[in-house]
Amino acid sequence: MSPATPKRRTLVNLGHGGSLSEPIVTSTPRSKLNATNIDDTTTQLRLDIARLMNSEIVVCNVEEFIKYYMPGYDKDTVDFALRYLASVKREDRTTVLVPRKYLVRTHDGFEEVRVEAEDAEEESDEEQSPEDSDTEDESPSDNLRKEERDVDGQSGPTSPFDGTSGKEIEDEEYPNDFKDDEDDTDAPGTLDTLVYSHVLHDFRYKPSLVKKEYLKKKKRGHRVVRKVNEATLFNTLRGIGSAIRSCLEEKGVRMNGYTIRICGNSTMDSTIPGCDQRIDAGLTQKEGRGLAVSDVIVPFEFKVDCTNALIYQNRRQLLSHVNHAMTDDPRRNFMFGVTIEDDMVSLWFFSRSHSVKATVFSLVERPDLLIGIFVFLFCATDKQLGLDPLVTLIEGKHFLYHLPPNETRIRSQYYLTSDCISEYRPLRLRGRATRVWRVKQVKSATDHRRVDGTADMILKDVSVSSDAPTENFIQSCIFRDMANFSRDPNWRARDILRDCTEEELDEIAGALEREKFRSFFSCVTEYHIGTSGPLVIPSAWRIPAIFVEPKKQSQRDSKVHANPGPQSTKGTSMQPCSQVNPTPAVDHIPQQVLVPRKQCRYVYGEVYTPLNEIQTLGEAIDVLKGCIMVLRLMFCVGWVHRDISDSNILAARTGPNGLWRVKLADLEYAKRFPSNRAASTTPKTASQDFLACEILSSRRILAQVNTGRRGGAVPVVSSPQVVTLVHNFVHDLEAIWWILLWLITKRVKQLGLERDFVDTLFGQETGKLDVNSASNRWNIFTLAESIAKHNDVVKALPSPLRSNFIAVMDLLRVDLQVDYQRQHRERNYHDPGSYSWVVNVPFRAFFNDIEGDRDQWAGVRLILESELKQERKGKMKEEPLFTREGPEHGQPVSQILQKRKFSEDTVSEDQLEKDATISPAVVGDLKGREAGTSISGKLDGEQDKRAAKRIRH
Repeated sequence: MSPATPKRRTLVNLGHGGSLSEPIVTSTPRSKLNATNIDDTTTQLRLDIARLMNSEIVVCNVEEFIKYYMPGYDKDTVDFALRYLASVKREDRTTVLVPRKYLVRTHDGFEEVRVEAEDAEEESDEEQSPEDSDTEDESPSDNLRKEERDVDGQSGPTSPFDGTSGKEIEDEEYPNDFKDDEDDTDAPGTLDTLVYSHVLHDFRYKPSLVKKEYLKKKKRGHRVVRKVNEATLFNTLRGIGSAIRSCLEEKGVRMNGYTIRICGNSTMDSTIPGCDQRIDAGLTQKEGRGLAVSDVIVPFEFKVDCTNALIYQNRRQLLSHVNHAMTDDPRRNFMFGVTIEDDMVSLWFFSRSHSVKATVFSLVERPDLLIGIFVFLFCATDKQLGLDPLVTLIEGKHFLYHLPPNETRIRSQYYLTSDCISEYRPLRLRGRATRVWRVKQVKSATDHRRVDGTADMILKDVSVSSDAPTENFIQSCIFRDMANFSRDPNWRARDILRDCTEEELDEIAGALEREKFRSFFSCVTEYHIGTSGPLVIPSAWRIPAIFVEPKKQSQRDSKVHANPGPQSTKGTSMQPCSQVNPTPAVDHIPQQVLVPRKQCRYVYGEVYTPLNEIQTLGEAIDVLKGCIMVLRLMFCVGWVHRDISDSNILAARTGPNGLWRVKLADLEYAKRFPSNRAASTTPKTASQDFLACEILSSRRILAQVNTGRRGGAVPVVSSPQVVTLVHNFVHDLEAIWWILLWLITKRVKQLGLERDFVDTLFGQETGKLDVNSASNRWNIFTLAESIAKHNDVVKALPSPLRSNFIAVMDLLRVDLQVDYQRQHRERNYHDPGSYSWVVNVPFRAFFNDIEGDRDQWAGVRLILESELKQERKGKMKEEPLFTREGPEHGQPVSQILQKRKFSEDTVSEDQLEKDATISPAVVGDLKGREAGTSISGKLDGEQDKRAAKRIRH
């Protein structure tokens, strides 16, 4: 049995400012999406990816959406367009808008009849225009009527699709756009509705009804004029758009040159090799053959029918394109999108801070809203459509960044990209979306010749929370603290340096002399900090299911927090609703703090070699030794780096065969220790590739495992529950230990080494961790015996490293554990001086101990990151990628990356959220692995198994 017709509300009395439709939520079973050639495991993976967006999207009334997110919307221009479209005939002698008619059932189908409103005047045989049917002082956009009708013996809304015919087509209700406590108790059948006085000539009836009648006539052998399908039904939007543009041209309105292009059968070009990206239609300036992802400013997705399965599929297809476009195109600050299922239209806004869905409206009942949206899209500036005016696409593949004058720069500067050094492809939009480019400084926006005397530079483009400190500010604070430290005549007597040797103290003194410490960091030389994006619309609300079909469970209400303050980072919670009856809902959605974000561009004056491009192990060890010195310098002035990785440790040779000069990069996560700064409302998400076990698992290591250099052997245990943790000096040092293990097991260029086990520690690719990496690392780092005896580790080592080198590395591991145990025993976690031994002794001993047999291991060749990228690029050209049926069609997805989310001050279990990253590699097998157990034998949080077979389309 079909569900009740959705309740309709009058515009003037709406609780949400004018929403036209609030479908009733029932327990009607949903039909499953027919996913051909995709097994259940892959479908589940796709649903998991779609769920990531539910925590950052809200819903608001469509008319409030237009007022808030479309500031260029002009009501007078829209009113002119409505009058024009209702009176001026096209070449086929029809107008775009015609007076509303309705359908009644006859013995052989449906027939149009004129149903008069109670307050309408008698109409002539000719179709009326809006100005004939309403009072003179009403504008066309106010021509909304509250009417009743009797069709086929039933009373109901004055709409051609809410009667019996509609019930035959729709066997499910439209997904609820409203908060769960909305009043929906009115009985169906005698419902009020608001409809516009005119209807679109090309959409007088629901597309699903047109399709059904076509199929019925075709089955009966009747002659049909044209084929009816998704393409033919929605292709008429292009003609409607052309008519609107003609109208605006006659009025003399300045337009932007964009048109609606139907492109469902066209594969779009992309920066991802082998991409098969498609959308149904798009707002674009591109004409003729060939369409790139970057050409589409506003994507459209259509479905003729309106089942829940198709609705959610349509939404995920739109989301996939938006994710692809915003990742590939750095011009995008935000994007609009449009989905249409049957006659039901949804308007979308996507940005790096939050996303919004407008409540659904019917293009049959409210063509005025659709025309108003089109008018905005044709008249809006590029900035109003989400394009950053400071970034320009050059020749379809390069980008020109404009840095306008600021407090330190009197003239504009321009930087042209040549290569993308690093970029993240996250599945969720909210976040940093960091891109790192190799650039050259050019003379002007039009003259792209290199500025004389300049070499290649690095430009980082990142989205930062509006309340978070910028990297250039953090850098200036660190340098100021180092300068103050150098002016202290007694700095050598500081507690944190009491275990330093004289040689190490002299090394620090040399760095402090005349502020030479600046040369140990990759410094920001130029920067631009953009303005913050929009706040979440105040009237917005959350609903549990936007991109994923809901499950049945007890309903809970989720309230939007635009900016609740720093205390929000302590955890997440859901406010229980008084409603206890089970209703369809979705999985618990963690509340997110949807604060605005600002786009930041940083220029670094030189291009250096990252650690992952060092060719031999001996050179890599030298670079890491220099990195320890730089970290010690930061520790002296009370700073922790918090993001030590293979890409943040840089080096440059002093000469053709000279020593490596070390540079530490990416200070955006650095923080004073102990901290005196309030927590940001939006936690930062850093790379967890080499993250310390305590931070990764939110547990303390309470006792050491073996006889370290300080002695004492007891079984390793962990804190019984999640605890509050502060990132300290040892956590940065432990990251170096993990980099060492990664170099000698994962990056040695030698065939025949068994690396399956180390793949569970570091992932098959850097930055693509296995879902159980946290528990596997915990087990290795807290191992009760030497890792030199761990068979799976030894199998991954080349022979020169299987004796003394790995044994000394194990001693270093134990030394770090000894200090973790000391911290817990002495409870002096926040005393910088108490870290003197671990900061100065263990790594000094490690480098001294391995030096004796350097000739055995120094020449071991390492795999370079550039070699891996080239190999992955070659594979991507050969392998199929996800197509439009998937949530990430056109984008390769090889696995889910669990990224650690941590606050400015503390880390706890409820602060960790799952994130996913699109792998730049070929779609590969995703192997589910059983969750690892902790030392105590208990699971460190239940780990969901993820598995998927290779997808073939």
